[in-house]
Amino acid sequence: MRSVIRHIWLWMLVIGCGLMTVGCSSSDGEAGEPQATYLTIYVYSPERPILMRGDVRYVDPSTEEGTVHRLQIWVFEHQSGDLVGYHSTATTTTLNTSQGDTYRIAVSDDFARQQPDVDVYVLANVTADNCGLSFDQHTTRDQLDAAQLDENHFGLTSLTTEVPPDGLPMSGILLNQDVVGDAPVLRVGSLSNIATVHLTRVVSKIRFVFSNIKLTESPESYKKLSITGISLDANTMRTAGYLFSRSSLNGLGKNSEVSLLSSPDKIDEVKTNENPTEYIYNDEEAQAYENKINAAVSAGELTQVGPFYLHESDMQVTGKIAYQIDETEKTPMSFQMERAGEFLRNHTWIVYAYYLGGSFLELSSIYVKNWKTNDDLNYEIYNW
Repeated sequence: MRSVIRHIWLWMLVIGCGLMTVGCSSSDGEAGEPQATYLTIYVYSPERPILMRGDVRYVDPSTEEGTVHRLQIWVFEHQSGDLVGYHSTATTTTLNTSQGDTYRIAVSDDFARQQPDVDVYVLANVTADNCGLSFDQHTTRDQLDAAQLDENHFGLTSLTTEVPPDGLPMSGILLNQDVVGDAPVLRVGSLSNIATVHLTRVVSKIRFVFSNIKLTESPESYKKLSITGISLDANTMRTAGYLFSRSSLNGLGKNSEVSLLSSPDKIDEVKTNENPTEYIYNDEEAQAYENKINAAVSAGELTQVGPFYLHESDMQVTGKIAYQIDETEKTPMSFQMERAGEFLRNHTWIVYAYYLGGSFLELSSIYVKNWKTNDDLNYEIYNW
């Protein structure tokens, strides 16, 4: 009910905007002067997350991971691919701090009369600096469909371990949609249903967390744990990533074995705590587990390597952790996701390994969850 009331209120707001547009234009121009027609798009950050799968459970992004710095919107005629209109803005304060913001795309009189079906493409934070890509009002639909992040941008050649100043890239797409309404206010969808573009991060995140037991009562039995290397196996990741989501990534190349941590940068001594098993994921609420891990890292009880922001992968991701116990090199420990596809875009992955004494490092379980896409820091594009 709350959602219905919210949508009715927003529709009344758009009608009001249209009436104000008419009123202002009539006072500024000659009587009978034609009014400009706009396709109005409301970028909305919902009050509450919408859980699409109850068993997934979402994890909040950090402020940096969720902020929109720049927004670009293209509308194309579905049949011809011709550009209907384009909007770009770096004014996103309202979008990032309140429930949303409204954007208007001017359309031609011919479009307003014919109202052909349209495709809507939306990008956020895609710039030459953070993605090696640059788009504008001259960009075609085919160019957007084919656009890829290469190995040097969220890839394995040049690792991204912090959110770039321009933010993480996000995208959303809506295809073959009706246009309804009367000039000067048009919207995408139908009079009864709101057409929505979900804006989702293009990349995923992986981090490794380690722990060693603190032997308070018998410190003489303490053994130092060192992490000397972390690698991803060959043919588990893609060498590029599409900006807009696709049902198949088969056209993209596969990686060779890649090092995320090498011996020169090794973790010489992993942090200790009295109960490393406390940090094993035990099917608790996803956000609660993330908060527990983050707090322990900040408190110096866990050692973290990463995070790494990487292209999505449709393959089963596997790898190895090389380690030493009291300077003695041990057989590397393998880790793997449960199934292929768990590292598709907008996922966050924690690998937690711990040492309780004895001869070997132990791996608890692989923890994979979706980053939340519908919270106060991320957006849905409602086409009004």
